[in-house]
Amino acid sequence: MKANELRKGIFIQDIDTKRKGYITKINGNKLTVKLENSTLIQHFEEFEPIELTEKILFKLNKNKVLKEFDELDINKVVFEFRNNKLYFTAGGGATLSDPIEYLHELQNFVFLFSKKELEINL
Repeated sequence: MKANELRKGIFIQDIDTKRKGYITKINGNKLTVKLENSTLIQHFEEFEPIELTEKILFKLNKNKVLKEFDELDINKVVFEFRNNKLYFTAGGGATLSDPIEYLHELQNFVFLFSKKELEINL
């Protein structure tokens, strides 16, 4: 995970505890991350990306399992599920990205093309 991939609202997790939260403030190399019951302030390298799991995809797909070649529409941004991986696409199988492996990558695609935040409850 690179510093330029981070912004307010991005979900990440603490490397040591695996507690998940979202960024509320960036001050140089320090991130303020809101967790469920607390807040962490530490260097961005002490956090890691959250893997885009079947559980997260299930929640994003309105509690339906994604099957091969299913399209997932988030804020009118279309993704396609192929070979157990999610891709940004223009629809109809035209892949426009490498596989999306982490939640923050998906968040950034959705924000870039819809100007809206991805809504998810981890």
